[in-house]
Formats: sequence, C-alpha cells, structure tokens
Amino acid sequence: VLVARAFNMVYDLKLTLRGEMEFAYQGEVATPSKCGRMDQACAYGAVPVLMEFDADVLHVETVPLKGTLHLVLVDLNAAKDTTTILKALQSAYPRASNEAEQQLQHLLGSFNHDVCRRALQALKDGDCQELGKLMCEAQKEFDARAGPLCPSQFTAPALHRVLGHEALQPLVWGGKGVGSQGDGTAQLLCRGGWEQRRVAEILREQLGVNPMPLTVHGSDDC
Repeated sequence: VLVARAFNMVYDLKLTLRGEMEFAYQGEVATPSKCGRMDQACAYGAVPVLMEFDADVLHVETVPLKGTLHLVLVDLNAAKDTTTILKALQSAYPRASNEAEQQLQHLLGSFNHDVCRRALQALKDGDCQELGKLMCEAQKEFDARAGPLCPSQFTAPALHRVLGHEALQPLVWGGKGVGSQGDGTAQLLCRGGWEQRRVAEILREQLGVNPMPLTVHGSDDC
C-alpha cells in the first residue's frame, strides 16, 4: 500500500483509496506468499475498518470507535513461513476431507463470523475489556482448531511466550497473533496509556523483542 500510494502521489495517478488497495493486492499476489486482501486495510490509517469478503468482492466500511485503544504490536524477532502456513490452511478448501479440516472450516467460518460480530459491538461500545477477552478467545480457538494442520508454524513458541508472560498480565486486557499467525507479530491490548508504555518496556527489557505502540483514538476524538 505504501508503494502504491507513493506512486499515486508522485505521478498524480488520481487513484482512489480503493484503487491503491487493489494495486497493492495485485503486487502482493505476484509474490510467492500470495497473501489475501486483509493487509490492505492499512490504507485507511489508524482507523478501525470492517472488511467483508464474498469471493473477489470486497466491502469495506469504517467502524465508529467509542473510547481509545492502547495497543502494542510486537515484532517477535523470530521466523515464520507464510507460504507454508497458507498452503496448510488452503488444503482444507473447498471441501474438508477429514475432521481436522472440518475444524478449520468451522474456525474460519461460523466462529470467525461470531467473534467478529462481538468484537465489532465491543468497539462501538468502547468496551476494551470485552475486546481483550475476545482476542484471547480467538487465539485459543485458533491454537486448537488450526494448530494441528501446521504444527511446525502454529506451535509458535515466541508468540506464546509473549502472550503468556506473567509480568504483562495485569497490564493488558488480552492479546493474540497477527494475520496468518506463527512467530511473526503479536498484538496486545493495554489497559491504558501508562500500561502501554510499561508493556513496551517489559517487552524490550525482559523478552528482547521489538514493541511498536499504536494508539487508536475514538471517533469523537478525531
């Protein structure tokens, strides 16, 4: 998205925001990872968005946020193989051939719809505690239902070391892996601004990983 936006600005291509997203996606699928469209949400900046997919049709809308989200993104300083992960996940589609693949389809289907619905309401209500609980619930279900399909990547010791670190628990509402999971990036929802700063310190000093604080302000604050 950054490259597409840079070309758009420098050469006055007059692309819309969705146009930038589309070119970014087409560039990404030309690489071996063949990631999906969800990454292109970053084109909207530090604003919550709801993305709904129907085959190649993408619907995006901004989500009104009550209150402020104090997040910390965590570069786990480890390694993941996105190509291996996506190959494992895609093996369960279009039809599941065993129980493990059925479990994955449930995770990415009905469970995903339900947890996203509840998370959307928590954002609208400004209920960070509930949102944190949902992040933990989503991670737990992912570990249980997706883990067996790609244990080499989803065991993710670096991710679970951060999520389970005792010193962080009183400071966060919850946390989970990012994107296709594995030992790439974690996200932690902190209980406030001071807690966000303290979480970043603990991550650097005790766990040796790279924290990236991100504060998303409520709709009324923008």
